[in-house]
Amino acid sequence: MRAHPSRLSSLLLRAFTGVFCLLFLAITAAVLFATERHPEEYTYSLQPARMLLFVLFWAALFAGVFWLCRRFGDLLCRHERWIAAAMVAVLAAGSLLAGWLLQVDTLNDVRAVFLTAQGLAREGAIPADFLGYFYIRPNNIASAVFLSLWLRVTALFGCADPGFSALLLNALLIALSGALLRLLVREIAGPVAGLQALFALLTCIPLYAYAAIYYSDLYAMPFVAGALLLYCRTRRAEGRRHLLLLLSCGLLLGIGIWIKVSVGVVAIAMLIHTLFQGKLRALLRFLALAGLPILLFLLAGNLLSAQLLPDAEQRQSAPLPYNHWIMMGLEGDGRWNNADEVFSASFGDPSLAAAADWEVIRQRVAGYGPLGMVQLWARKTMYSFGDGTYNVASMLDDNPLRPNFLHGILLYGSPHYLLFFYLCTSLYCLILAGAALRAGRDLLTGRSAADPVFLLRLCLFGFWLFMMLWESNARYLVHYLPVLYSCAFLGGDKAQAHPASLQAEKDAS
Repeated sequence: MRAHPSRLSSLLLRAFTGVFCLLFLAITAAVLFATERHPEEYTYSLQPARMLLFVLFWAALFAGVFWLCRRFGDLLCRHERWIAAAMVAVLAAGSLLAGWLLQVDTLNDVRAVFLTAQGLAREGAIPADFLGYFYIRPNNIASAVFLSLWLRVTALFGCADPGFSALLLNALLIALSGALLRLLVREIAGPVAGLQALFALLTCIPLYAYAAIYYSDLYAMPFVAGALLLYCRTRRAEGRRHLLLLLSCGLLLGIGIWIKVSVGVVAIAMLIHTLFQGKLRALLRFLALAGLPILLFLLAGNLLSAQLLPDAEQRQSAPLPYNHWIMMGLEGDGRWNNADEVFSASFGDPSLAAAADWEVIRQRVAGYGPLGMVQLWARKTMYSFGDGTYNVASMLDDNPLRPNFLHGILLYGSPHYLLFFYLCTSLYCLILAGAALRAGRDLLTGRSAADPVFLLRLCLFGFWLFMMLWESNARYLVHYLPVLYSCAFLGGDKAQAHPASLQAEKDAS
């Protein structure tokens, strides 16, 4: 049963819903009417009128899909599982094909993770060529370990090509994330709404291209969606099943945070959501059953890192301090820059580097002042949240293995890149606007319950805050796509699809 919020919590919920609505409406408008972009080293011009035309195209497509869902809702509900299975299969097959066509000879971080995973799968040790990299960035060991486990599994079935094996993993993770998105939306708003959200993800063109990138952005995505699904299901569970769901949620969060620290935003959002329930027992239960696995996984991750990085002195002296990325996020538009990395790495002692980085952070914040910080956050927002391609081009230009027609569309400077950008970013604008407008409708109708929709909005808003503090990069949003798409399809009129969705919502209550 839903808890009835106090007057104070109701006011706080409405205030948050208003801020969420205004923030993502502002981001939508900024992306929609931007006249130029700075993706990497150059600028290209945009036409807002053309972007609007593409938005209208996507709006017409989704309006047609929604009409069909209303018209044939009963039929969809009867055959829901088969339809969902077919859509997930399309997502997997499309990702596998696009990833195969777009495979690259990986460079930088992706290369380190990919080749290290092969070394771990064969010999159980990090190759000597990459030890230095992981002493500096031990946080990426999780991705290498995750991939290496998969390579071992596929090797048992005779797959000797690590590139194809890694590609297959990415395709399966994308398909799994789509399936979890559908189940998450279904849990809250019914079967037809779940199919609608899955259909929307099917149209996310850059996601298919990301199948060629063996990195933490995709590896973390199903853990975000899975943890949210399990947490939402606890509201209908009692006794031992409730406890088991919370424990499983914590396990998924622990693995996800180990792979990518930004998954921690989901755990914090769940904690806030639990606080709004106003029950001390629920809070203690969440901390014990979900919090303990998170701590255990992080501890196990540190122990594994120590085992894989045998030089104790380098383990202590080489890693970049976490506030390095906060410092980097305060320079220019907040993206990676070599000068800040050289500065943080020059001290040879993380504690000294952290102290020096804090000093630079204080100087930069003071130099910006309040207005300057607002302008910085606007630049960071545009770089991290203003690209519906999710910066995929910067990941696909690392020596393509099979040059083909797609590279004439997806890469910066290619003949048809602007068409690709308009097509992807206009859809992204529509999804953003959907998330904002559903929140606005909740605000106008006075809906202020600490329900799963509030939790999902907390996650997306918290991720935005995280990106304002961290290094800017549009690719980070990839692992939060299930959250973004859920927010676009939940809230406002919950019966947006068909009366069957309303019945499912009543049953869930």
